[in-house]
Amino acid sequence: MGDGKLRLVLVTAAIGLILIALVAVGSFNVMLFKKSYEDSISRSYQVAVFPTKRNIEYALRYGKSLTRFYGMEKLLQKIKTDIPEVEEIYVVQADSQILYDLSGAVEGKSLPLELTRRISNISASTDGNVVVDIFNAKYHYFIPIKDKDNNSVGYINLLLPQSIINSYVEENIWKVLQATVVVGITSLNFLVFLLFAIPIFTSEGIVRKNRLISLVVAIFLLANCCYTVFSAGLFDRSYGTLTEKNMGILLQSTGDDINSVLAKGVSYRELTGVEDHLSKIMVGLPEIGNIVITDNAEQQLYYTATTDNLTRETGISINRDMLTDNTGATGKISISLEPTYLHSMIKNIILRSMSISVIFLLLIFIVMYKVVDFIPLIKAKLLTKENYSRKSQFTSEVK
Repeated sequence: MGDGKLRLVLVTAAIGLILIALVAVGSFNVMLFKKSYEDSISRSYQVAVFPTKRNIEYALRYGKSLTRFYGMEKLLQKIKTDIPEVEEIYVVQADSQILYDLSGAVEGKSLPLELTRRISNISASTDGNVVVDIFNAKYHYFIPIKDKDNNSVGYINLLLPQSIINSYVEENIWKVLQATVVVGITSLNFLVFLLFAIPIFTSEGIVRKNRLISLVVAIFLLANCCYTVFSAGLFDRSYGTLTEKNMGILLQSTGDDINSVLAKGVSYRELTGVEDHLSKIMVGLPEIGNIVITDNAEQQLYYTATTDNLTRETGISINRDMLTDNTGATGKISISLEPTYLHSMIKNIILRSMSISVIFLLLIFIVMYKVVDFIPLIKAKLLTKENYSRKSQFTSEVK
């Protein structure tokens, strides 16, 4: 009996394992990317909500009651303007009673009990802590509101349809699936060629185990390297687009915050605490390299970066014009991306992906050894079937 059928068994087992491994690694990469996407969105929303949170907490420190807060809907509508994809915004009391929405005061409405239990672990002592939960196909973002004693008295609750984030991730899933198919088919063709071109059976019909498994492992490593390079490029582009979007939210919110001070008659030169304010924003946004406010002569008035950061190469930068102050001076606020953060994030995804790849590499190694161990049994069954067919054919000819 020829070795063609046995080779086909080995090829099928090998390519099946490689495809399973590639799909698993791809799924893991998508999960990592989705988590990074969610974290980045959470940070940008937290910054966009910061002016409203600060105004509410400032009023509470001076005796204003959260249950009787005139003009709350205007503060919430400002958030909606900065983040149009948000479906609804609530101000929720510590006991989960909803006090306000985009239309104003709300009566007799509370968060669902299950959601209330999930957010009960929000830290009352951590400033700016944001908690995210998925409930009823919506992302719920909770940003604590603190009183003068730094105790949490409520939350700003943003609702975002889950479909928005899913649609963005699904677009990348489709691209990853296409890459898996292309790499898988290429690996299949290459593997078939090698297994039929290179002797993997001895003259006695015994499988050259080490040679076979070395070929399969080499093909998997090559396929995984190609796949990793594609995934890294895909996530690099996708996350760059996402970061630009988040920078836009930050630019809109921060610019409006400073404009509100300029509108009260304060000049650019008279602004105080600006760099401290911008630095607090930077703490929660590692993807941002620098925030700079310049005048109409392009002279830097306020900035957050260190001297080293100012002299090194920066990434993508976006800007917007500011109001004219009481002296007639104009200004501009610019935000630049921290390129090393994006590179480190992609590097982290690659490293974690490689750890999963190593696991599947060991799995392929073990399973292929088991398949080879079954080859004598498979060969015996094929021989039995072949002998039976010949005997049947001989009997038919005699008759």
